[in-house]
Amino acid sequence: MLAVNTHPWFKELLREHQPPCISVYAPLPRMASSANEASAHFRNTLDELRRMIGGKQGYGANRRQAALERIEGLMMNPDLWEGDRDALAFFVSPDHGHVIEIRRPVEPLTIVADSFHVKPLIRALQQSQRFQVLCVSPRRVRLFDGDPHSLTEVKLKNVPLSTDHPLAVEPNSTSTLMAGGGHKEDQSRATQKPINNIGTDRFFRMVDQAIWENYSRRAQVPMIVCADVQFLSEIIGMSKNDYVMKEGIALNPEAADPERLRQEAWRILEPQYQQQIATLKDAYHAAKARQLGSDEIPQVAEAAAVGRVGTLLVDSDAKVPGILHRASGLIEQAPLSNPRADDVLDDLAEMVLKMDGQVFVIPHDQMPTDQGVAAVYRY
Repeated sequence: MLAVNTHPWFKELLREHQPPCISVYAPLPRMASSANEASAHFRNTLDELRRMIGGKQGYGANRRQAALERIEGLMMNPDLWEGDRDALAFFVSPDHGHVIEIRRPVEPLTIVADSFHVKPLIRALQQSQRFQVLCVSPRRVRLFDGDPHSLTEVKLKNVPLSTDHPLAVEPNSTSTLMAGGGHKEDQSRATQKPINNIGTDRFFRMVDQAIWENYSRRAQVPMIVCADVQFLSEIIGMSKNDYVMKEGIALNPEAADPERLRQEAWRILEPQYQQQIATLKDAYHAAKARQLGSDEIPQVAEAAAVGRVGTLLVDSDAKVPGILHRASGLIEQAPLSNPRADDVLDDLAEMVLKMDGQVFVIPHDQMPTDQGVAAVYRY
């Protein structure tokens, strides 16, 4: 489980932005048959947002209008409807606009406040537990990207797809490799009987290097190798890819379907995920016993304001409405209808992240306390 601030764009999201700050979590309608039908879903969201922001005082008409125009431009972009994901998250202010694809179901949510509402995003990014599965055989190479809920095949580029593929027999070729096929000028040749098959060990090394350079180095997520049992240990053992797991999937990589691959990959990864949560809980209990941890929200808020919180666990199901004064850490009770109010737990998470702390949003039944937060202090 990675702390969410490992994402390079996240600190930009957390910077001070000109309010009103609009946060919209929008599940995508799976049954939409066209971009027009799908965009109607967002038009309803925009209507709700206009009513909501119209009732908020203190931001000024010009800034409200600027934020509305910016989010409308993002939501009505037809390119939004391409891709395989379950939801989109919009973070928009008069001076900022960002759209995040989320590959797991989320509850619909629209919030207007002085800062962006990121707790659902943290949870979605962490619980998605993204990983990749590399299926390798001398005759076929496939790559899948997904999480515990779904797995989708990636159209490979610049990766040798078999021992007789042009990139394998002519590794120095610079012509464009088409997704899922060969070079444009060599596609017909790739389907003919190979002339210069290379050895499997050399082929596996070439695939390993190409996957690292074109995919793993950028994605930085665990990779599980699927191969026939006769090749599996060899492929894992020779890999130079830092993200290849030591345990693989011993199945026919050419016949395994995405659902079976997802199940087998999560069987390998889930114990690690559970162990990470257990480690976080143990660290909290140990810190609290030494007076270096707390689950009292006012105490944690004051500690976060001065940068004392190194690790913060947040209950994914808890919500505490109010106004958190970030300079002091003092909390003022206020309903969410107040234009200055937000979820205090969400604001706490932002404060800790801005101070380069780690934040983990955890399901309620796995939290070490019932108070909504558990903090480990730096000192």
